[in-house]
Amino acid sequence: MDDNKSVVTVPDGEQHIIAAAYHLVKALQASTSLSVEVRRSLADLDIHLAAMTGANEDETTSLREIEGRLKSAQVKILTLQSNSLKIWDAGPSQLLEYLQAVEEVRTITLSLESMVPNHNGKQNRLANQAHSVLQMAMAKLQEEVINILVQNKLCFGHDHVSFHSCEELVVDEESMVSTENDSVVGTSCRESSGAESEECTMVLVHPYVVPQIKSIANVMFASHYDQEFCQVFIRFWKDALHEYLRLFCMQQTSIEDVLRMDWACLNCRIKKWRQATKNVIEFYLPSEKNLFDQLLGEFGSVSSTSFIEASKDAILCLLNFGQAVAIGPLRPERLFCLLDMYELLRDLCQDVDALFCETHGNFINIEYHELLKNLGDSAKAIFLELGNHIASNTSTTPFYGGGVHPLTNQ
Repeated sequence: MDDNKSVVTVPDGEQHIIAAAYHLVKALQASTSLSVEVRRSLADLDIHLAAMTGANEDETTSLREIEGRLKSAQVKILTLQSNSLKIWDAGPSQLLEYLQAVEEVRTITLSLESMVPNHNGKQNRLANQAHSVLQMAMAKLQEEVINILVQNKLCFGHDHVSFHSCEELVVDEESMVSTENDSVVGTSCRESSGAESEECTMVLVHPYVVPQIKSIANVMFASHYDQEFCQVFIRFWKDALHEYLRLFCMQQTSIEDVLRMDWACLNCRIKKWRQATKNVIEFYLPSEKNLFDQLLGEFGSVSSTSFIEASKDAILCLLNFGQAVAIGPLRPERLFCLLDMYELLRDLCQDVDALFCETHGNFINIEYHELLKNLGDSAKAIFLELGNHIASNTSTTPFYGGGVHPLTNQ
């Protein structure tokens, strides 16, 4: 387009002036007594005014079209929200239709933002209306995320990895404590065949809803409501992990409470701690991290930061209990429990490194390895003290050909 035909935006208050000038120029051009120079000037002015008038007409047409699209999308959104059921409960097709309407509103907001600001009252009104509808839809989508997760989260028993409904989940604390070999969730799913082994993984939600949750995430992220999505998603899985820990009767316990426990109670709690720690680190968290990566992996570091935020409280709860045990009194009866805890954490080091390898998860790695060191130091201290105690208690009974020291035979 030539420069003299470029589109010029006219402020709302000056439109009638431009229209009047345009008609006046047309009337002057009809005169037969004008010189060539005047006619040339009027022709240039005619082109310029026509461009300004045309721009105004084009903008009016565009706003009228946008208004129709916005009204249609808003009606669809309100209709789907008016149902007493949650949108997802009405079927995946209803959710898809809702997301398409929300995406249409988002596109409209972008179109309005891309238009040159001209203090047009209608343009501003439509922009405010679109943002209002979008905000309402985002709040509804937050509810839908929770609804989908609540209805499709899979629950796990303490003695197997296979999933079943939450209503069927029953935990027998006594049987958990009395297990001799401390078998844990998921270990029975490791089947070796030659050099290959198949590792059982936990499925946290029904797989068929993952694409639907991802569709919601995509729309919310594209609409700059990523923090709102992450907020509800993190909160749900944070609560779910604490619920999983309760299967092993693990809860937040202060260092003082641990130090006040009698040995029988503490020994029981340590067994539960070992079961919970192995299951959470080896099976639950890798599955949770995989789910976060499926849904948020394309958004850069959002996946890893959200995963760490959802899991850190439960992990620190386990580590704090371990630290309380590690700083406890150096008594001989605690030696083998400390060694069992140390060996468990040592075996899980690679899993922890893989889970929290990013910079923002490094503090968990540091806490973990500090606990590992403290458990080892405490076990060494008890062992040395026990050796010194045996050496200082010389038996009055001779051991011909060797025997068991009375101190260790009690």
